[in-house]
Amino acid sequence: MLFMILAGTPGGFYLNGIVHFVFHSVRADGYCGINYNRLTVSSLLNSSSLFGLNSSDYCYPSVSSYGADENDQSVMIGFMKSNSTISPSIRVVNCDNDMKWSGSTHASTGPKEYKQSVIHPAPDQQKIDSLKAIRGKGKTFCYVCRNQGTLPR
Repeated sequence: MLFMILAGTPGGFYLNGIVHFVFHSVRADGYCGINYNRLTVSSLLNSSSLFGLNSSDYCYPSVSSYGADENDQSVMIGFMKSNSTISPSIRVVNCDNDMKWSGSTHASTGPKEYKQSVIHPAPDQQKIDSLKAIRGKGKTFCYVCRNQGTLPR
C-alpha cells in the first residue's frame, strides 16, 4: 500500500516574473490530480489548471520549463499514475503557454508483481475502513493496493 499525504508543494521554479509550481489535489471525482499553477509575482495573480482522468490517482508531480525562450511559459510535468488495475507508472505531460494540456506519455512502469508481504503487510478491514473515512473527509492521498479482494474506495 502506497500513501501520499499532501505536505507542501513538491516542485516549482521562477521564470520571467512568474513562479511555476505543482502539487496534487483532489479532483471532483475524489481521485488525486495534478494541480499546476502560475503565480505572477508583481500582481500576485495565480492561474491554475487541474489534470487527471477518472478512476486514477496522479501523485508526486515535478515541473520543469519546456519553453522555447524566457517568454514561453510551457512546462513538462512528471508524475506517478496508479489505479486498481495497473502497477504504479511514471508519466509525463505538457502544459503549453496557453495552459492547454497534451495527452500524457508513459515513461516507466513499476514492478509487474507487487510483493505485498515483502513491502507492506496486507491491510486489515479496520485500516481499509479508516482509508474510506479519510477520503470522505476530503483528505488527499494516493495509494496502490495489490493482492486484495477489494480496494478501499
